[in-house]
Amino acid sequence: MNFFTKIFLFLSVFWLFSIFEPNNKIFAQSTSQIKIDSLLQLLPNVADTLQVKICRDLSILYQRKNFKEAYHYARLSRQKAEKTQNYKLIGNSLDYLGSLYVQQGEFVEGLTYKLQALKLFEEKNYRSGLVSLHNNVGYTYYRQNDLIKALHHYRKALEIAENEKVKMEEETATYLLNIGEVLADMKLYDEAIIHEEKAIKISEKFNVVDNLGYCNGILGKIHRAKNNYPLAIQYLQKAIDIFKKLDQPDDMSEYLLHLARTYILQKDFQKARSTAQNALKTAEIAQAKEWIKESRNTLADIYTQLGDSPKALFYLRKYLSLKDSMMNEAVMKQSNNMHILYESEKKEAEIEILKDKSEIQQANIQNRNFWLFGSFIFLILISALLALYFYKNQEKAKANFILTQQKNEIEAQNKKIETQRDNLIQLNEEINQRNEEILSQRDAMAIQSKEIEDKNRDITSSIAYAERIQYALLPFEENIKTLFPQNFIIFQPRDIVSGDFYWIQEKEGKKIIVAIDCTGHGVPGAFMTMIADSVLNQIVLDKNITEADEILNQMHITIRNTLQQEHNLNRDGMDISLVVIDEKNHTLTFAGAHNPLVVFQHNQRTIIKGDMLAIGGFQMEHTRRFTAHTIDIHTPTTFYLFTDGFSDQFGGNEKKKFMIRRLYNTLSEIHHLALSTQKETLMQIFNDWKGDQKQIDDVLVMGFKIG
Repeated sequence: MNFFTKIFLFLSVFWLFSIFEPNNKIFAQSTSQIKIDSLLQLLPNVADTLQVKICRDLSILYQRKNFKEAYHYARLSRQKAEKTQNYKLIGNSLDYLGSLYVQQGEFVEGLTYKLQALKLFEEKNYRSGLVSLHNNVGYTYYRQNDLIKALHHYRKALEIAENEKVKMEEETATYLLNIGEVLADMKLYDEAIIHEEKAIKISEKFNVVDNLGYCNGILGKIHRAKNNYPLAIQYLQKAIDIFKKLDQPDDMSEYLLHLARTYILQKDFQKARSTAQNALKTAEIAQAKEWIKESRNTLADIYTQLGDSPKALFYLRKYLSLKDSMMNEAVMKQSNNMHILYESEKKEAEIEILKDKSEIQQANIQNRNFWLFGSFIFLILISALLALYFYKNQEKAKANFILTQQKNEIEAQNKKIETQRDNLIQLNEEINQRNEEILSQRDAMAIQSKEIEDKNRDITSSIAYAERIQYALLPFEENIKTLFPQNFIIFQPRDIVSGDFYWIQEKEGKKIIVAIDCTGHGVPGAFMTMIADSVLNQIVLDKNITEADEILNQMHITIRNTLQQEHNLNRDGMDISLVVIDEKNHTLTFAGAHNPLVVFQHNQRTIIKGDMLAIGGFQMEHTRRFTAHTIDIHTPTTFYLFTDGFSDQFGGNEKKKFMIRRLYNTLSEIHHLALSTQKETLMQIFNDWKGDQKQIDDVLVMGFKIG
């Protein structure tokens, strides 16, 4: 009797036994079955709204026992929700039905239902429902590896949740960590880290411990991708400790595996081996087949690196065996579930058609269908077993072929390692010889290092001397106080010398104040300030030009001529705020190249922006003309000139720029204080904002009060 005859007889006996065996329920009901029976008894006796929930609970209970029934009650829940005309119940039922499809890997059908629910909640502006749905839709797209759409919906969920701060602050942690995971997959690591750290703060506030585990795990993977292995190990160990405390071996085994792979990248194969073995043991406790499979694969890699070919081959075979088994299970499960879905829909359609027929016809049809269905199932079982037998044989042969190839590769690698060992011995001899040469060169390098130190000292001394020259060009403090008794000046170069500069003079009864920001900083910027000082002296003091706009016009022409910018590629220039005060006529005239003027009169702030043109540099237009703005100063007036160094400084909790608008608002808050107090306040604000960040540009802020 051959193999196929045995299968045929066994299935025939089994089929007949299943038909004629008395229906005696001799097995004890499980806890889930007791719940199912209770809900089925309750279902016909409650209102429609409660029936929606009962049907959904039945679907959840049936998911691991009978997918056909799970699907049936999910659809029934949706039908009963539509009868209630309650849009919340309808949307939630659609969302759950979509999740059932997603669970089986049918993402297109799942998304169809979820997007219907999303559209319904958007029409009704049901915000709490929209938050959950956007997150669920985002997860579905993430499962399909559609990162752009996943990120869009995760961010929509976060946006709505953040606008409901009182109600939904705790939930924002989940959406933040989901966004961070997508950004990490998109290799936007810095943005991903920011989102995970925000999620950690919120999770710590509300003591959501499992979120802390996921956040630390994701941060570990991010830092590993950035080749920061010590920090990656630190975060991964935190995740492992959290999931160990929560008794979640599935998640714990996942991050143990990531930790082992990090040790592999560090070439620390001993730690990698012990960690991977721990991951395998933990995954086996959790019965997490995916992590069991990956742990075996990782151990095969580790033993290959350690040169232990027998153990590498052992774990490789175990990995391939489980991989094939999981693939077979997935295919069989999906095929079975899709068949059940088809049969369930077909059965429901038949029930609708048969409703108007008589009981006798229905009984006859059902009886005939019973025998046809039984025969059909019997034939399918025979066909499936035969197909499975042939498939297993083919896969086994394929696996044996792969194992043979892997064995040959391992043997080739061992030979390669032996060759490399001989090369290393030879290389070591060459290194010893080179070490002797390096020792002889070290003394020469020490001499060169001393010469470099001497040169650096000379350069530093020269720049320090340049600083004294630059400060000598600035107006004397006594002269400034004579012209403007109430004033303050914050002048803080980024380096020793500055590309920012200020110039204050009186000419023909007019007081002229200039704040200049030259191209560059340090020594190049300082050279430009010397040119600016010379040009201003020539225009104002020698040529007696005191109109604000005309001073800038003449400066632009002179700078371009001085640097010969018509004939070369030099594009250096400067941004300027310039004020001319005519006390006789009680006027203040302002002209600006990019930089603004801020004026306060009667506690009212006025911002006058400069022209969007620079002094010097590239010029497309035929003639460059600057605009003059005049203000009456019969009343007490406070005004400020500044460069962009203060507003462009990075700092604060989020390491962002201070920004010009924040500077405007700060001046509004302090303009009524004494000028000396204003200076101290601005310096304190700048230093607090900068913190431990490096100063990125020269800083110049000037304040004056007249009248």
